[in-house]
Amino acid sequence: MVDRLRYVEADGTGTGRGDPIEAGAIGRVLGRAGARAGDGGQVGTPLAIGSVKTNIGHAEAAAGLAGLVKVLLAIEHRVVPPSLHSAELNPAIDFTGLNLQLVREPLPLPVDEAVCLGVNSFGWGGTNAHVVVADPPAGTNRRAEPATAATTSRCVPPWSRLTPNRP
Repeated sequence: MVDRLRYVEADGTGTGRGDPIEAGAIGRVLGRAGARAGDGGQVGTPLAIGSVKTNIGHAEAAAGLAGLVKVLLAIEHRVVPPSLHSAELNPAIDFTGLNLQLVREPLPLPVDEAVCLGVNSFGWGGTNAHVVVADPPAGTNRRAEPATAATTSRCVPPWSRLTPNRP
């Protein structure tokens, strides 16, 4: 499965201490793990990494969910959006030595082969999680059926105190 891994959504809080530790672990375990699909068996294509936090800021308790939504949309649309505001790289991260590359431009995903994307998320209280998201099996319907009154009647509407004129 590592050969199908195209991208890891890092927790990437932008800290001088945490980011090098996270990037180091991703690089040692996944970046150097071997050839990526389509590389002709050659080790060398860097593993793409990024963080949604550069685009939307830190979403606190929902930060991991934001990263998960990002990779789900990337698989659906076959492109990973760039990490913004990343002109200057953290000098404490050896991107070349770890075989990692920060996504600074839209990264197209292959449309004719299955891919996997990872999501790292670290909670304030010490909770750590890593999720691998993959294409659905070949031959399955990639798109869900449209919602109907029968399926949405069991859903909780997304109301908040800011919703005007709610019942």
